[in-house]
Amino acid sequence: MVAAVVVLWSFFRVLARPFEGGAGNPGQTVLTVLHWGDMEEDRIVRQLVATFEAANPDIRIRRINAPADYYAKLKTMFASGEPPDVMFLNARDIPTYAGLDLLLDVQPLMRADAEAGDAAGEVAFSPDAFLKPTLDSFRFDGSKHGKGGLYGLPSNFTGLGFYYNKTMFDEAGVAPPDERWTWDEFETKTRQVAERVPSRPYGCALELTGDSFRAILQTFGVELFSPDFKRFLLHDPRLVTVLERVRRWTVDEKATRAVLATDPYDSVNSGAGYFTLQKAAMYGPAGRWMVPEFRNIRDFEWDFVPMPRGTRRGTVLYVAAWSVAKATRHPNAAWKLARHLATPAGQEQLSRTGLAIPSLRSVATGPAFMDPALPPVHDERFLLDVEDSWPSVWPPDSRMQRRFGDHLQDCLRLGRTTISQSLADAQRDWTEEQESPLRTGVFPRAPWKAIIGIISVVVLGLVISATVALWRWRPGRLRAAEARAGYLMALPWMFGFSVFIAGPMVLSLVLSFMRWRGLSTLDHAEWVGLLNYRQMFGNDPRFHRALWLTVKYAALGVPVLQTAALLAAVLMNEGVRGTRFFRATWYLPSVLAGAGMAIMWRWVFDGEHGLLNTALRPLAGPANALLGFLARQVGWTPPTLPPDWVGADADWAGVPAFVIAALWTIGGSMLIYLAGLQGIPRTLYEAAAIDGAGPLRRFVRVTLPMLSPVILFNVVIALIGSFQVFTMAYIMTQGGPGDSTRFYVLYLYNNAFENHQMGYASAMAWVLLLIILALTGLVLWQGKKRVHYEGLRT
Repeated sequence: MVAAVVVLWSFFRVLARPFEGGAGNPGQTVLTVLHWGDMEEDRIVRQLVATFEAANPDIRIRRINAPADYYAKLKTMFASGEPPDVMFLNARDIPTYAGLDLLLDVQPLMRADAEAGDAAGEVAFSPDAFLKPTLDSFRFDGSKHGKGGLYGLPSNFTGLGFYYNKTMFDEAGVAPPDERWTWDEFETKTRQVAERVPSRPYGCALELTGDSFRAILQTFGVELFSPDFKRFLLHDPRLVTVLERVRRWTVDEKATRAVLATDPYDSVNSGAGYFTLQKAAMYGPAGRWMVPEFRNIRDFEWDFVPMPRGTRRGTVLYVAAWSVAKATRHPNAAWKLARHLATPAGQEQLSRTGLAIPSLRSVATGPAFMDPALPPVHDERFLLDVEDSWPSVWPPDSRMQRRFGDHLQDCLRLGRTTISQSLADAQRDWTEEQESPLRTGVFPRAPWKAIIGIISVVVLGLVISATVALWRWRPGRLRAAEARAGYLMALPWMFGFSVFIAGPMVLSLVLSFMRWRGLSTLDHAEWVGLLNYRQMFGNDPRFHRALWLTVKYAALGVPVLQTAALLAAVLMNEGVRGTRFFRATWYLPSVLAGAGMAIMWRWVFDGEHGLLNTALRPLAGPANALLGFLARQVGWTPPTLPPDWVGADADWAGVPAFVIAALWTIGGSMLIYLAGLQGIPRTLYEAAAIDGAGPLRRFVRVTLPMLSPVILFNVVIALIGSFQVFTMAYIMTQGGPGDSTRFYVLYLYNNAFENHQMGYASAMAWVLLLIILALTGLVLWQGKKRVHYEGLRT
């Protein structure tokens, strides 16, 4: 009874939560504001909201801080038809959201404020109050970023530059860089510091991301894309020249350790880590967001310098602003709140944290930001190139950025391909994407009325069939009472299954025949028929690579993991001293948080300082000599051991690395094997021993046949799990480098929540279901011939 009350109360609380705080007092306007931020940023927003409510008693604010899953929350709210009235957005998101007509153009409201002033006495913003590039970052005319309507009120920004270790430069006798330095000086100074301070071997930890790479290009006056983002500018000789220069830093000179390009996707040996540990004299390109962390440095002096000059000055700007949803029911009140959140008081508080630069000109040049008592000494350097800078702009479709990033890694980080080949591959991939019928086709809106009608008829038919079946096979009075009690107890599960499992599965099946981005309500979905499936199998090489990679993982992982689990169970079954302790020790990792385990294994597999390679390195000499001898006999180029497991050697070492990591989680299978072993009659072993069978033969002839049903069960479960590997790959590598570790479910996630292709991701999910069903059926069919069910023998 107590359990039933708790369950019912839990359901009530969850279902009632959306209505809590949804309405204020009679006549009071309720606004929702969605933002991100750490504890300090959350405190600032909370205070600003409190002062706004105090000044506007007719408005109540519902504040949501979603720092970890901000964009997932935002997309969900837009898809539900109830977006936040005011939200925090990056400038790079404007083409996506404004392009879908989801944001309110606040330019008329700002103009009205500037002309009439604010009757409440608050600041009336005008365009001249802001640093111009920050305001232009939130302009969009439907096709071009930087022009047109205004879709946000800038709150803060940062540009990119380099942090340098002044103490290390002094130790090397090299003059630190200043605001007039060039890329030639960058190369010279990094090489000099690395050569003169051998105990700290790296001249620069280069943070090579998509934005920082484009920032380097644009200091040379080179752009990567055409203005319409439909092609790469491959034939610009200046582009190839700059790419060759960057490749020299990251590949050719990496061995000399004169200029180091640190892996930007490596959470262990990040560029910031090399800088704070004094392994690198400089770190960048990076933004103001590093200042709070670097202010904790006590071992050396550091400072900031703008991007080096190529043929021009400037950098890329990351700008964040308060935007208003077009669907808001209270546009004037929402604008009033957005304006309050971007006031000088709020920007001054954020400036003091060191996280970002205020977008209001008066605050950026005031003492809240220019504080000589705190490092860096030269705060003004963050503002030097602002007027000559440009926003972080990428195509609204994130797939172009991802495709480019993969080829960039292959060329500039791993050195697998040449500059020309990488650009050609990137252009080919993107051209195929552009020509896809899913992108170019015009499709009708989904016939939801017909779909709902069909589903209703099917459900009604199932209910009628079930009712007729129950009526025909109705039990007697006593059994009927038991049946009612059973159905009553199963009702919560049946309800949960119908609403949270069966319902989403049916919706996913329907969406697999549609094109829907997940950023608007379902009535905007378009019917495409089988086009998602045709695209998947006929025109998506990444799908084929992800599927093949997952098959390789399953082919290696299932036998290795199940063999290890079985051997561990056999060992536990021998009754050695401490069996209970070892049993718990084996099982504990299987219930630990997957994210924490992934982070630990990322440390273990680090190619340079990881625990595994540290242990293997003493054996590497003989192993490499043997591989070299064998390779010379057959004309094969052997890998160098120990490998960079999830880095440069991930093409061949990535799958074994994930299998090794999965060995940590065999505790669940081990316990099931152990239970099966303990259920085998001891008399069978005694009879086999009397017949002269040794330990190995008893294991093969007695243990395995008697354990075969358990083996079948564990193999099926392991096979299903091997096709769903996600957490480890998402946290350890995010599918990189390139597509070396982009497993099937990770690629499905990329399509659904990064590329906003919900229909395509739904089709992938159903293909995965069919693959798993087929493989499970094959295993069960083969199991009929090889599985021994003792209880069924007569």
